[in-house]
Amino acid sequence: MIGPAVVARRHVSDPDALDIAISIEGKDTFRASTATSIRNVAQLLADVTAFMTLVPGDVLTLGVPYGAPVAHAGERISIAIGDWPPLCFSMTAPNGGMR
Repeated sequence: MIGPAVVARRHVSDPDALDIAISIEGKDTFRASTATSIRNVAQLLADVTAFMTLVPGDVLTLGVPYGAPVAHAGERISIAIGDWPPLCFSMTAPNGGMR
C-alpha cells in the first residue's frame, strides 16, 4: 500500500478485499473495493512482470471500475484504502496553473 505510510504485505490479510473511498473537496464521490478492480493484485503482478522487472520503489495501480470520479486542478482529493489513513493531495495543472 502507498500513502502517508507504506504498509508491508504481511499486514494486509487480503489485498483483493479492501474498501476504497475517494472524496473530492470533502464530498464522498466514489466507493468501491479492490475486489471490483480491473485486475486482482496477483494478476497485475503476473502481467507486468511478464515483460518488465520491478525494482524497489516501483508503484503499480490496479485501476477502478467505470464511474471513477474526475478531479480538476485546484481540487483537494482524499483516497482511503482499507483502514489506513487516507492519502490527501491537491490537483495542479501544467505549469502550476489552476483551472
